[in-house]
Amino acid sequence: MISILIPSDGDILSFEQSINRLSETCSNKKLVEIVFKLDTDKFLDKYVSICLKNGFKYNYAIDDISGYMFIGHFCNLMAKKASGDIFFLWADDFYITGDWVSAFMLTRNVCSDNIYAINTRNHVWTPCPAITKEWYAVTGHIIPKITFEYGSGYPPADTWIQLVAGKIGRYFHFNKNSNVQVEHRSTTSFINAVSKRLVRKMYLESANEADLLRKAIL
Repeated sequence: MISILIPSDGDILSFEQSINRLSETCSNKKLVEIVFKLDTDKFLDKYVSICLKNGFKYNYAIDDISGYMFIGHFCNLMAKKASGDIFFLWADDFYITGDWVSAFMLTRNVCSDNIYAINTRNHVWTPCPAITKEWYAVTGHIIPKITFEYGSGYPPADTWIQLVAGKIGRYFHFNKNSNVQVEHRSTTSFINAVSKRLVRKMYLESANEADLLRKAIL
């Protein structure tokens, strides 16, 4: 199963449009669950209704922390609620076409331990990577909170996963015959919003996480 993790700030219209787009290109809804994060339960019934209307199983996390800089925190909250084999990081301004369900499931058991990440765009960088439940079981999180000299913060999810997966040689792409295409409509760059100190510490800490994963690789 694929758990699609979607943090939301309560923008019901954007969430609904995102779920509708996923529904239109989903080849097997029995293999997909939607896990969303909200600041409050004010619109919970509407979010649940949108998932059910599109035929998706769902789960959710509620936390009153909000803001783009806490995406890592949100991902970790949603991962605790996820029951899939693959945790797919998503946002309501992403677009996906092609048979992405089959493409994801074909990555399973390519390596016997199933510890890997997926580049969903088949490029050097993707804004919406995925990791496996086996990866998550080893690390205990999707994105760690990093403490540095003058504070702490969460590194950009896409950059962090790419760094760690690259260090262990487990950054997989979809099958070359896959017709999946992912587009990100936003022009916001999170990497430009984080401090230089956090970026430097992120590169150092990613090596430690890579070492942890290496020990679990068969």
